[in-house]
Amino acid sequence: RGPLGDVFALPALNAGERHEVAVIGLGTGACAAYARPERPITFYEVDPTVARIAVDPTLFTYLTACGGEHVRVVVGDGRLQLAKEHDGQFAVIVLDAFSSDAVPMHLLTREALALYIDKLAAGGLLAFHVSNNQLDLVAVLADLAAELNLQGRYARDLVREEDVLNGYWPSIYVVLSTYVVLSTTEAPLSELNSIDRWRRLPPASGRRAWSDDFSDII
Repeated sequence: RGPLGDVFALPALNAGERHEVAVIGLGTGACAAYARPERPITFYEVDPTVARIAVDPTLFTYLTACGGEHVRVVVGDGRLQLAKEHDGQFAVIVLDAFSSDAVPMHLLTREALALYIDKLAAGGLLAFHVSNNQLDLVAVLADLAAELNLQGRYARDLVREEDVLNGYWPSIYVVLSTYVVLSTTEAPLSELNSIDRWRRLPPASGRRAWSDDFSDII
């Protein structure tokens, strides 16, 4: 029911055709719940310990019970490993590595986004999970989108009373998750316009966009 659910519910991703998905950042492997025979998912995880924990069914069962044979895990830096894949291979690339206070900036640079775009199929989507208590990464991606002439939307999944009653645990936070979705054209994003929480990206700030030789959180 969150923003990533909105993305995977898009009609273009449920037309019965094969749509490969890449996810940078494994965690417990919860995104494997979106895997289907026609929607295989490849996870890229830099930490072998995280990968070992996620694939252990005595600890977490997303990969085994949900993904099964339709999921693979590649251990290594996500950007470097993704560079080895075929251009145009993925319908969706999900980047889920930004929730800590030590953000992997090399995944959020002009050169990184150019690589992701090369790996997207026509009409593909980049989905960034940018929930963070320290940094406003929506603004960073808005600047990058403007520089690379990308179209974008963002959504903040807010806690509602009925969500708490249905099992969400908001702790002290009002925002459950924040997502940014980018595409080279407007068409793949049009279906999100009818969902209230999705908004167009804010205009570029005029700040220098992050690149491999420049990033400044100030």
